[in-house]
Amino acid sequence: MNPYGILELDLDCYESDILKAYKRLSLRFHPDRAGGDAERFKQLTEARDILLDPKRRAMFDRVGVDCLDRVMETVVRLTKESLRSSESCTVRFMRSQVSDSKRQVKAEVRKVEAQLNNFRSRLERFNSDNNSVECPLASLVRSEIEAEISDGRAALSHYEHELNYLNELETQIRTLNSSPSTSPIRPTGSSIMYFS
Repeated sequence: MNPYGILELDLDCYESDILKAYKRLSLRFHPDRAGGDAERFKQLTEARDILLDPKRRAMFDRVGVDCLDRVMETVVRLTKESLRSSESCTVRFMRSQVSDSKRQVKAEVRKVEAQLNNFRSRLERFNSDNNSVECPLASLVRSEIEAEISDGRAALSHYEHELNYLNELETQIRTLNSSPSTSPIRPTGSSIMYFS
C-alpha cells in the first residue's frame, strides 16, 4: 500500500495537503454515499493515518511499501507472542494462588480434625467417669461437648467443600494453561477464597 498514491499526493506534501486530499477523496468514496466504496474508504483512512503520524511517515519514506508491511506483520506477531506470554504469567500466578489457598484450607482441616478428636476423647472420658451419674449438670456438659463435635463436623464439611472448589478451579487453570485464550474461569460452588 502506497499512502501517497492512494491520496494522490507528492512525497513532499504537508499536513494540510494530506487533510485536504483525504477530505476530497473520502467524500467521494464514503460508503454511505451513492457510488461509495467501503474498501477504498478504509485505504484512504489508513493512508491518512500513516502520513499524519510523523514516525510512521518517516519509516515509510525510508523503507517503502514492502518493508513497512513486513514491519507491521512482525509487530503483530510479536504482540501476539507477548500476549501469550502474559497469559502464561497470569496462569502461573493463578495456579500459585490456588495452591496457597489449598494449603491454608488443608491446615484448617487438620486443626478442625484435631479439635474433633479432642472433643470425642473428652466425651468418652466424661462418659466413662460419669457413667452412672445422671444429673442435669452431666447432661449439660454432654450436650455441650456433642454440640462442639457437631460444629466441628459442619466446619469439616465446609472445608471439604472448599477443597473441592479449589480442585475444580485448579483443573480449569490447567485447561487454561494448555489452551490459552479460552473462555474465562467459571467455577461452581463457593466464592470464598483464601488468597493471601
